[in-house]
Amino acid sequence: MNRIGVISLLVLMLISITAVAQTAKVYKWVDEDGVTHYTTTPPPENADYERLKLRTGGGSAQAANNTAVVDEAVSDEAAAEEPEETYLERRKREAEERRAKARERELLAEECGKAQRALTFYTTHTRIDEPNADGTNIRRITEEERQAHIRTAEGRVAQYCNP
Repeated sequence: MNRIGVISLLVLMLISITAVAQTAKVYKWVDEDGVTHYTTTPPPENADYERLKLRTGGGSAQAANNTAVVDEAVSDEAAAEEPEETYLERRKREAEERRAKARERELLAEECGKAQRALTFYTTHTRIDEPNADGTNIRRITEEERQAHIRTAEGRVAQYCNP
């Protein structure tokens, strides 16, 4: 085959390949937390979903159209879910909530450590001296008081270490 024939055949093959439009499967579904997902893999079996059909193979114009369709779906859904709150406000609020939860976890861990140290102290020491209620004299606590301290420490361990 001559050079022009090979080039013509390659051009014809290239045109036929790009002209064949394929349909991409995109799934839109909402999880149990109310978060909307757009994926190319099927959603979990128990999820209600909608299958969006996007055409591929049409070059950058088709890709831009597909992006616009998905962006429009996301925008419409976000507007329906959050009419009073903008996207940035929601993101800031969520970040603040994550920081507050992280701080709460830190405080729980700190209290858990204190409770565990108290429990260890009261269970390993049988002769413990404490100041009186007025703080003037030091006295040795009774076994009943030590057992009460142990029960209190166990309760605090259960509360702070196993929330």
